[in-house]
Amino acid sequence: MEAQRSHRGYLRKSVEPDPQELLQASKEWANVPEIMTLSLKAFFESMKMQSRTIRELEESLNGKVGRTELSIGLAQKASIADVSKTMEEAAENIQSRALAEDVHILMQEKVSRSEFQYAIKEKVGVGQMHLAMERKVEADAFTEEIKNLTQKIENLNKLLDYQVKNTITANDINELKTELQCKAS
Repeated sequence: MEAQRSHRGYLRKSVEPDPQELLQASKEWANVPEIMTLSLKAFFESMKMQSRTIRELEESLNGKVGRTELSIGLAQKASIADVSKTMEEAAENIQSRALAEDVHILMQEKVSRSEFQYAIKEKVGVGQMHLAMERKVEADAFTEEIKNLTQKIENLNKLLDYQVKNTITANDINELKTELQCKAS
């Protein structure tokens, strides 16, 4: 297409003669019949107008897009399906967003910056945390030891109860004495 434009430019330059040359040429054409000169002038004016029209068309074409550029541009354009899908996603996104009231409630539940800074200043140090963990471990061990001792005491109580039930008491001995005396008499 560029070759056509440069060729048109060449034609335009060769068709438009210098006006000075035309004036000098009019003396040379004095012997030529008037109908011929008028025909040639009309032809020349027609060519001049066509040349202007072609120049204007070329200038307007410079701002226009070619077919290949147009097809590439149209290929990059979003289709109706893409736009519909994007609109549906946007609608879902809008519906899933929290309402202003919900956000306000959540903001009230959150800790403010000053409260957070105060809490950081009052936080427990690493040493204090280590000591507390050691105490907890000691307390857990102590609790476990108490459970073991309690179990041993319960076992001893059961053993004592069994032995007490199976041992002879003073009352049992007195009863036996009375029974023996009764049988002996």
